[in-house]
Amino acid sequence: MSGCSSSTAGALTAENYKHGFLVDDEVIGGVTEMADGVYAAYVSHYLTGETFEYQEFNAQQPALTFLNGLGRKWIYETVGCSTHTKKVERNASCSGCSCSK
Repeated sequence: MSGCSSSTAGALTAENYKHGFLVDDEVIGGVTEMADGVYAAYVSHYLTGETFEYQEFNAQQPALTFLNGLGRKWIYETVGCSTHTKKVERNASCSGCSCSK
């Protein structure tokens, strides 16, 4: 992962899932809000795109719980620059970034 990003140990939460992913040495995991209030939780290989886990939920929290409960040694990785600038500003690799909404 490169670009404007910040890594910390952790999990996806209601506050951060729209601004990042969970990563480990092999895969990337996330939750995407889809049409009609459906939340899709997924785990994919970030080089090949192969999807290992995929499940849809009718609410946000069950999707987050499912992904966080998979037992992987996840690191939360923010992507891009967003209104969460405090996290981005702490990351030296983000200096000189120009990002927009």
